[in-house]
Amino acid sequence: SLTFGHLWIYPTVWITLLSLFSIIFCCCVCSLNENENRSILAYEDIIFEHVRREKLKTQQVGKQIDYISRYLPNQDDLGHGINAISKGLRSKQSLCKLQLHLFRIN
Repeated sequence: SLTFGHLWIYPTVWITLLSLFSIIFCCCVCSLNENENRSILAYEDIIFEHVRREKLKTQQVGKQIDYISRYLPNQDDLGHGINAISKGLRSKQSLCKLQLHLFRIN
């Protein structure tokens, strides 16, 4: 049964849970960034091209779009699976570069 006496005698469980909770809490607090990261579509003046270019350069979504358009090989085969996209050595290298760049953003 779960009693205060058992928790006091066997502190491993609650110490482990408390440690995990504090680590997860610290990760969540540290990952909060101060810069504005609203969706690009949320801006009213996004219809203007200069605003679109400016926002895409600074936001995470814009960087992701840029890397995907730059490093995704065989874009005409998109939707046919990873096997169709990664035909050949250069395509596989390009996919690895894409994954690396997308990992660095986050």
